[in-house]
Amino acid sequence: MPNKNHSGAAHSAQTGRFPRPCPECGKEELYPAAIAYDAEARHDGRRYAFHIPALQVNQCRACGEVLFSNATGDQISQALREHVGLLAPQHH
Repeated sequence: MPNKNHSGAAHSAQTGRFPRPCPECGKEELYPAAIAYDAEARHDGRRYAFHIPALQVNQCRACGEVLFSNATGDQISQALREHVGLLAPQHH
């Protein structure tokens, strides 16, 4: 699991042109990446730990900073639903 993880608005992953400047080191080395990620989440008062083998993030190639986007959060939520055996939400 990466040492650094920012999920706040100022540090959220973005789509569009790459590379981007890294908010941690300032270098133009931020690119889309898939990382192995060990997640923990709560559902119905219970804590679950689960592994995501290819979480889609933006990561700095210079310092290793990892940035989450809304899509990253959606991927974590989907992995939690699969882990606890819940159905995916219906889209209308």
